[in-house]
Amino acid sequence: MKTTNINSNANAKKFHRNYNSNSNSNTNISRDKYAKSKQIENMATRLCQMFGNEQYFAFYCKVFWKLPEATVWQLAETALEAKQTPGRLFTYLCKKAGA
Repeated sequence: MKTTNINSNANAKKFHRNYNSNSNSNTNISRDKYAKSKQIENMATRLCQMFGNEQYFAFYCKVFWKLPEATVWQLAETALEAKQTPGRLFTYLCKKAGA
């Protein structure tokens, strides 16, 4: 009876140098990023509706990526107290906060 070495080069699978054998963790990470991006899109849509300016959707998404959610909503409440231009005030406050 002949035994073969499991680790021999003839029987070994050849993978690309950057092959990730831990693919399940990558799948979970990409799902988490997808879920977070969908959540941010929904919150940015709510801001667009609150301020009535859909053309700033990309900026609102950027704000939610860069600032904590609680901070964004606090800034939105502060901006809504302004009677004339709440959207402009919100943009100013977000840029001042670091977005």
